[in-house]
Amino acid sequence: MHGPNWDGRKYNGYFVGGRWYYGAPQQPAYETPSFRPGFTPWRRGSVLPPQYQDYEVYDFERFHLRRPPYGYHWVQVGGEFLLVSISTGQIFDVVTGG
Repeated sequence: MHGPNWDGRKYNGYFVGGRWYYGAPQQPAYETPSFRPGFTPWRRGSVLPPQYQDYEVYDFERFHLRRPPYGYHWVQVGGEFLLVSISTGQIFDVVTGG
């Protein structure tokens, strides 16, 4: 469940209690006084939330991306391409602009 002001094109995570979380917040986060939605660049080693996994890039050559290794796929989020493990969601590489 996302709050009424959540915009997945504008935000990719949020702060609560001085800690950053990727993905859309659940209702308890909205009720926390320190809640603040925001955006931070995707980083190698972080985990891509499930709601972003659907933006898979099948024509990776068109964007000048290398063929993903077995068990990985390219995902486009905004102007960035993320090489993500299919099984864990962990980001292996980040390419800006393609």
